[in-house]
Amino acid sequence: MTMTASRLLGIFERVPDDPFYQPRRPLWLPGEMAVAPALDPHAHRRPVEPRTALLVNPFYAKSPHGSFGKHVLTPSLALTSIAAATPPGWRVSYWDENLLQGPPPADPVPQVVGITVHLTFARRAYELAAWYRARGSKVVLGGLHIQACEEEVAPHADSVSAGDGVQT
Repeated sequence: MTMTASRLLGIFERVPDDPFYQPRRPLWLPGEMAVAPALDPHAHRRPVEPRTALLVNPFYAKSPHGSFGKHVLTPSLALTSIAAATPPGWRVSYWDENLLQGPPPADPVPQVVGITVHLTFARRAYELAAWYRARGSKVVLGGLHIQACEEEVAPHADSVSAGDGVQT
């Protein structure tokens, strides 16, 4: 069996004269896993629903090459911890765009929207923040990206939460 020099680097690449060689097929990825759901620019502006909060984990584009094509979807521990610590009398909803259910709800318009921000989906978080702010919601951005780039994040929010959301 012939291996290329890349074997020395720890990258096992089979070559055509290898009896087990199979040419790589292009990896396929459903479109909804590569493109964020569209936000309706014409969504009617309704009154803000008092004492409602929406916590959002923004969409990030998946790659068929990342994680060997497998994607694990787990809820954000920080957002679920914040939901659990919310005082009584508030109605809290959690929306994860990565579950491919479409964009976050536009109705009712929440009083507060909390969005987690990471480098991989910062642009999407800013897009969501602008969309909800235009409808009258107060937006709080938190997450790892804030600790590194607070000056970048701050203009997109009414408030930022730096630090670990589990302990905030």
